[in-house]
Amino acid sequence: MTLVRDIGDEARYLKPLLAHYKARRADAEIFARTNRVLLLRSPNTVPIDVALGATGFEERTVKRASSWKVTSRQSLLTGCAEDLLTHKAFASRAKDWLDVENILLCQRGKLDLELVWRELRLLIELKEAPGIEDQLKSLIAKVDRIGR
Repeated sequence: MTLVRDIGDEARYLKPLLAHYKARRADAEIFARTNRVLLLRSPNTVPIDVALGATGFEERTVKRASSWKVTSRQSLLTGCAEDLLTHKAFASRAKDWLDVENILLCQRGKLDLELVWRELRLLIELKEAPGIEDQLKSLIAKVDRIGR
């Protein structure tokens, strides 16, 4: 889940969320301010990650989200595959690269890779992590070879 708010405005939202949901770590509020993600647990123990979005990319991600019908009475607002891939590549942990590969496989031929590169290159510049681009290019080439 992403909550897009201005940097410095976190307390207004963190405190009510922490009052309603159980934190997954003792220092949840400090962790959230530092890492921009609040780690919670729902009443039925499901983990909830609340990303504290503040960048243009996160705002655009929310605008691109669409409704996904879960049941006849329930729907969820979900991000597009391109934005999930971008988030995962940017996070760049080993498990994220496995997710990126699975997204590329499951969405083969359907992804707007121009959108991914446009968003990801801006994030890579901010993070100063050019290796992310090489890793993604390698996975795209791998999936392309599998598809032939």
